[in-house]
Amino acid sequence: MTVGLQMVELTADGKKNLSNRDIQFLNNVAQEIIFARKKYPETKHGVAVFLEEAGELAKSLLDYEDDLSPKEEVWLEAVQSSAMAMRIGTEGIDGMKYSKYSNE
Repeated sequence: MTVGLQMVELTADGKKNLSNRDIQFLNNVAQEIIFARKKYPETKHGVAVFLEEAGELAKSLLDYEDDLSPKEEVWLEAVQSSAMAMRIGTEGIDGMKYSKYSNE
C-alpha cells in the first residue's frame, strides 16, 4: 500500500537523492527493526515506546549541544525512533483499529 509515495530503490544514486549516509541510516533502521521484532514481537505498547524513543532522541540532541553525549548517541536514538515509527506504520498497534490486521 502506498499513499501518494513512489517506490525507490535503496541505493546511493544521485538521481534518487539518497546519499551513502542515507543508505547507512536506513540499513541501521532495518537492523533495529529485526532486533526489535525478535525482542518485542507485539506492538500493543507501540505508541508509548515511540514517544519514549522520541524523547530520548530529543534528550540526546540537547545533551550533544551541551557536550554531554557523543553524536553517535543522537544517531542511535534517531535510528530507534525511526524503527518504531516504521513498525507502527507497517504493523500497526496490537489491540487498536490501526493494527497489522487492518494493513493486510
